[in-house]
Amino acid sequence: MSTELVINARLAQYVVQTIGRIISIFAVLQGLSIILGGKVRWSAEAFATALLLPGAPPSWGWLLSIFGLIAIAGTFARRGNMVAFGLFGCAAWSLFFAASFVVTAIQNERSALTGIWAYLLLSIISVLVGVTYRESRKLES
Repeated sequence: MSTELVINARLAQYVVQTIGRIISIFAVLQGLSIILGGKVRWSAEAFATALLLPGAPPSWGWLLSIFGLIAIAGTFARRGNMVAFGLFGCAAWSLFFAASFVVTAIQNERSALTGIWAYLLLSIISVLVGVTYRESRKLES
């Protein structure tokens, strides 16, 4: 006997596609916020390691915005592999961003910890939705 609930397949598809678009839009808006906010908005201790990336903080913003644009364009172009690529980029970005918070937290006990879990969660969700898009394209072949 399975403990899994049976869910409506069409509703599940709609939810996954909506989550993909939400992540994509978030990535573009978050990236633009980083670019436009400038270094003054990254003055907290938590950003110390992230600021070591060449060109930071705008380089973080540009990377995330580009991945978000690729993913959102893929949803409208109905290109699952394109969506997956963009979401995997968002996942990698989020994972490295979370890792930068971990490094800073180890080095500085006053550093905030909540960003670690928020960006780790975003990374996991991005991977799950990206894999769904990638694997769904294989079913259509």
